[in-house]
Amino acid sequence: ISYVEVPNLQGNTEAVLAVMRFIYDNIVYAELNTKSDYCEKCGYDGEIRIVPDEDGKLIWECPNCGNRDQDELFVARRTCGYIGTQFWNQ
Repeated sequence: ISYVEVPNLQGNTEAVLAVMRFIYDNIVYAELNTKSDYCEKCGYDGEIRIVPDEDGKLIWECPNCGNRDQDELFVARRTCGYIGTQFWNQ
């Protein structure tokens, strides 16, 4: 099983197809993983940042509008093959 972590490729279909062709020709099972987070406050679709709050706790922050309301940010990350939506280290 292979996981390919890629940046935002929304505007690069050619790169996605090239990776998919390689997977099809050479690997039994593989996936492309990209960060596709969403801010419900401003509609930002991309990578939400992880930043420390005033107490040093890690929280999500929208790079577009600065929103830190964790209930308005949808963030998912892959950890050891599983996709999760929380901080596993806290």
